[in-house]
Amino acid sequence: MHYLLRFLKTFSGLPVLLMTATLPPSRKRVLEETCKIRGGVEVIYGPKEREVSKRYILETSTVEKVWTQIEETINSDGKILWVSNTVKKAMENVDICLQKQLPVQPFHSRYKYKDRLQRQQSLVRGFNDLESPLLAVTTQIAEMSLDISADLLIPFLLANRKASSSGCIFSK
Repeated sequence: MHYLLRFLKTFSGLPVLLMTATLPPSRKRVLEETCKIRGGVEVIYGPKEREVSKRYILETSTVEKVWTQIEETINSDGKILWVSNTVKKAMENVDICLQKQLPVQPFHSRYKYKDRLQRQQSLVRGFNDLESPLLAVTTQIAEMSLDISADLLIPFLLANRKASSSGCIFSK
């Protein structure tokens, strides 16, 4: 945050676009104060119908039901994004998927930068290929790095096998 604020102050005449899914209130206040000096902040919203449309079906599910949903999505050439909260958990999930002979691709932050870029490009190509199924097992780096749309999103809460049930999100 320090470097961003310094950049904004140093290059005060340069237009800046800041995109984020989440911004803690304390950081938002600091950014707004800094931007007052620059001429203010303009919030750019998307089209109203997209902002309010229901794009997801939220469902509480069991681990067994999710495996069934994974297999059904794969059999219909669908795309799945499974987000795990640690690299260790992601790789455990990859191993299970490989044992089940599912078309899985891991993606996490511990790859060397050039290897991670190659994996990222491969995942984006795979998600754009409408004729082949794909299961991406990732960490939260996917939230920042990938611009993809999945038929089935499995959040990291589900990846915790200690939970007896948790949520699934289906993207429409």
